[in-house]
Amino acid sequence: MKIENVVDIVKSGISQLIAANYYDAETPVLTATDVTALAELGHALEDHTNAADIFLGSLIDTLATMKIDSRAYSAVLPSLYVDTYEWGGFREHVVIGLSEILDDEMYPSGGFINYSDEGGDDEAVRIAGIEHGTYKPPVVTKFYDEAKPFMIALSTVREQLFTAVRSLSELNKLLSAMQISVDNTIQLKAEIGALYTVSTGISRAIALGNEIPLVTLYNQSRETSATVTDTVYESLTSEPDDYETNYASYYMKGPNDAWVPAQSTFGPGMYKKTIIERTVDAPLPTGEAALNDPAFVAFALETIANTKDQFKRFTAVYNNHEHVTFSNDTRTILLAKFANRAKFGVRANTFNEQLLGIGDYEKVTGWQATQATGGDPFALSTLSSIALTKAGAERVGFTSVPSGGKTLTNIIGCMYDRYAMGVALDKKKVTTSYTASQDKWNTFHHSLINYIIDDNFPIVAFTLN
Repeated sequence: MKIENVVDIVKSGISQLIAANYYDAETPVLTATDVTALAELGHALEDHTNAADIFLGSLIDTLATMKIDSRAYSAVLPSLYVDTYEWGGFREHVVIGLSEILDDEMYPSGGFINYSDEGGDDEAVRIAGIEHGTYKPPVVTKFYDEAKPFMIALSTVREQLFTAVRSLSELNKLLSAMQISVDNTIQLKAEIGALYTVSTGISRAIALGNEIPLVTLYNQSRETSATVTDTVYESLTSEPDDYETNYASYYMKGPNDAWVPAQSTFGPGMYKKTIIERTVDAPLPTGEAALNDPAFVAFALETIANTKDQFKRFTAVYNNHEHVTFSNDTRTILLAKFANRAKFGVRANTFNEQLLGIGDYEKVTGWQATQATGGDPFALSTLSSIALTKAGAERVGFTSVPSGGKTLTNIIGCMYDRYAMGVALDKKKVTTSYTASQDKWNTFHHSLINYIIDDNFPIVAFTLN
């Protein structure tokens, strides 16, 4: 098991999440951060030299699983937490593709061939190859063998406690208040881990081209130009008053139904050409302004619902485009500002109690940070952004990344298969020590966690781009 130290990244993430410079030398605003350092993209089986056969090497004995005590993590994205093997630090995903399709030799299209008369040795060898061949399904295996350790400590000094309190009830209240500090830190740590895992999955999806730009698709579905010019040809039943002096303004159909200027002599089949200008909606701008259009919000919800149905198809569309798969357990996470706008701007206008039509979903206030430099706290432009360092952006598959990193914006939701992203709690325990010279107890809360991204399974990002 490979242990990765990511304490500094978690501290930076907490500072950005709470918008306060709580930890020394950490920025409280949206900053290019290596959010991908927490999540592990997995190692292909062929990287392990001790697995000579991918198919058989994938059939590893499975030990008993354990259920995660999620009480400490229930506040943020509870569906992201998954089971893991009790021996910890190692997880395996096996993806089996489609099997080979062969011609049915029981019903040959040209009839059976007699070996001795027509087929000879070649036909015998061909049949023997089919009869005794090995038909292994295509298998792709990923190992997850990293773990990120965290420790939170709390000191309790006996002399100070019993000097400060006068009863067991007060002592209990004081100890409880001290424990809340530890619990809140664990919650923030868990929230950063979950959000950074999702942020990595979103970044990987966009790098793979699995972004669904809702505003662009909406504009493509309607007329988007400030002024539209329509040309109308009106059939004439009688000669207009100005025909002799202005006959070139009238038309008739020529070869292949092409419109050609009329002749000087009026006759049947003459048309009057009229140009009409009308105003239509201008293209919807990207970003937060799009949420002010109820029709767009309804379109976005419909697109999300359609995508969820498309996840059920056996395709390679929404994953890494290398392996065919489908999803029968799809999860959705929406940015709170978008989800609330949909709820109050679309659902409320329908005057009924039907849900939004996209099924169950979870909400997050923001993906990475609460505020940006010089920006308003909780601005959508900040909450919907993920700022990657150059190394992090390249790790998830972006190319030609500038030295300052890459910022992904206008992300209002993501959809993923159950096995595409997960947080696995490998170990959780509490240890205590006593220092006699100070009459002090130190309590250490240990967590060993793995954050998993598997792009063999579908992940998409919905954006206001």
